[in-house]
Amino acid sequence: QTASAIAAARAAGAPISGETCAHYLTFAAGEVPDGATQFKCAPPLRSAEARTALVESLRVGELSLVASDHSPAPADMKAFPAGAPPGQGGDFTTAWGGIAGLQMLLPATWTALRKAGMGVEDTVRLLSAAPAEVAGLQARKGAIAVGMDADMVAWDPDGRTQLCAGADAPSPPAAGGCTQRNRHRHKLSPYTGLSLDGAVAATIVRGKKVYAGGPHDGLVGDRVGEPVLCL
Repeated sequence: QTASAIAAARAAGAPISGETCAHYLTFAAGEVPDGATQFKCAPPLRSAEARTALVESLRVGELSLVASDHSPAPADMKAFPAGAPPGQGGDFTTAWGGIAGLQMLLPATWTALRKAGMGVEDTVRLLSAAPAEVAGLQARKGAIAVGMDADMVAWDPDGRTQLCAGADAPSPPAAGGCTQRNRHRHKLSPYTGLSLDGAVAATIVRGKKVYAGGPHDGLVGDRVGEPVLCL
C-alpha cells in the first residue's frame, strides 16, 4: 500500500522516491527462529506475502531502489545472554533493531529478483543507477561510461555466495561451504550460512582493484575511495 501511494505521488509530480532493503526481500517474519535477534530490524520483517509484494513493487517501478540500511551491533546490544551460543536466546523486546547486511546487498538482492524473473539489468538499475540519481550523483556514478568514476564490480550472476560465521574462510572454499569472510566489524548476521546467488570476482574503485573474490577472498591494493556526498 505504501509503495502504491509513493508511486501515485510521484506520478502527480511530487519529488519523491521509495526504497526497500535486501533483508526485506530475503527474510520473512514467520521464518525467524525463536530468540534469533540478529533478525530484528526496524521496521520489522513482515510476512512472506509482503516480501513477494515488495519484489513486485520493484518490478513495476513503484519503489525506486534497494538499499542496505546497514546497522550492525555487538551481541550484547542484540540482547543475547552471556555465554549463550551466537544467535540464540536473544530478547526481542530489548534488542537493538538493525541488521548487518552491507556485504550481502548484491547477492541477496539478486537472489530475490532472479527468483521473481527479473534480470541483471534490473539489479543494476536498483543498486547503482537509481541510487546515484536519488543522491544527485548520476554525472559520476551509476554507469560505466567515459568520464564517470571507474567504480565497478566484476560479478558472476550464476555463482554462489555464502557468508562465513566469522572472519576466517577456507581457501579454497569447501564444496557447499561458506565462500566469503564476514568483513563486518560485528560478525553477527542473519545471512550467515545462507546460500545466495551470484559471486563477486573483483571490486574496482576509481579504476583500482581493491577486492578479489574467489579462493583469494581478500582486499588488495590501497584504499582509494573518498567522500562524494556530505549531508
